[in-house]
Amino acid sequence: MSYENDHTRDIFKKLQRYDVDDETGCWNWNGHISQRGYGTVRFNGKLYYIHRLVAELFIRPLEKDEVVHHMCENQVCINPDHLDILVHGDHSSKHMKEYWKKWRETQ
Repeated sequence: MSYENDHTRDIFKKLQRYDVDDETGCWNWNGHISQRGYGTVRFNGKLYYIHRLVAELFIRPLEKDEVVHHMCENQVCINPDHLDILVHGDHSSKHMKEYWKKWRETQ
C-alpha cells in the first residue's frame, strides 16, 4: 500500500488495531473503547469515534446531521461494509429494527 503523505500513513497505522471475526465479518476494534461502548482513537490531539473516522475515509465525508450506523449492530466493528451513513432522525426512528432485519437477510 502506498501512502499519500505522513498524515495518511499515521491514520492507517492507527486503523490497523482490529481483529477480524471470520463468522460475522466484523473488524472488531481492539484499541480504546469509550464508556458508551464505541471504539475511539486520538489523532492530532483530538478524540474520534473510530467508526466515524473509517466512514469518512472509506465511504464519504459526513454532513453535520449524519450519523454512522453499524448495520451489524456491533459497536466496535470498523468494517466499512458494515457501516452506513444515515441522517440522525432516520437512525433514531422506530423503523431501524426492520432496517437491520433486511440487512441481515442479505448477508
